[in-house]
Amino acid sequence: MSMYRTITKDMSDFERGIYQRYIAHKNQAVWRGIDYQLSFEDYWRMWATHMDKIGKSAGTYQMIRKDKTKGWTVDNSMVGTKELAVKVNGAHRRGVQYNWKNENENT
Repeated sequence: MSMYRTITKDMSDFERGIYQRYIAHKNQAVWRGIDYQLSFEDYWRMWATHMDKIGKSAGTYQMIRKDKTKGWTVDNSMVGTKELAVKVNGAHRRGVQYNWKNENENT
């Protein structure tokens, strides 16, 4: 897959869908005031092996910020299961940092 900067008529529906997800993700972060430093290439590399599992239900995958006080960067972002996202977000809501040392999920 070549890395597009804008949607073109040469893109497949699959490529167009991924690029649109990236733009939506970036725009949501900007709207919420969260720093966003992921390029489309970064986004693609993170999602490449999980594209068929994107979703909001159990067992699907989502983007996760490891430290919610920091923005979306390569070092602070990962793709993980919804269950892991719930753990990380729950810890953040309780005012604690999620303990990644005990995490054995390979994502």
